Amino acid sequence: MYTSLTEKENQILSLKKNLEEMTIKVNKELQEKDNYILFLKKGLEEMTNKANEKAQKNCNLSSLLKEIKKKLNLLKQKITNSDEYERHENCIKYLKAKYEKLTCIIDIENEKKLDLLEGRVDSLNKSILKFEEFLCKTI
Repeated sequence: MYTSLTEKENQILSLKKNLEEMTIKVNKELQEKDNYILFLKKGLEEMTNKANEKAQKNCNLSSLLKEIKKKLNLLKQKITNSDEYERHENCIKYLKAKYEKLTCIIDIENEKKLDLLEGRVDSLNKSILKFEEFLCKTI
């Protein structure tokens, strides 16, 4: 009976030792998993923060773009409604009318010159014909 008690004590000690080793191993694995979960949480938090920053920047840029468009439209209205713009428009209309008038005058003058040149060419042709007739008679 003594030996069997010692064997049982040895078995119990062996089982205790195995249990302690397994407990240490399980605790180590749990610690590794906890560390990995913390690592993933930190990564997720950083990605979330970056995404939030980008979203905020996009929102700010969108607001800025809207403000710039409003200012641009206001400037366009000011320019369109200003007396200076109207004066420039009137100057442009005046210059266009003058240009058309001058173009008309130049076209008329060119027509007159063409008519005059055609008359001279006709006159020269008649003179040449008369001269040829004269030459034919004298020869």
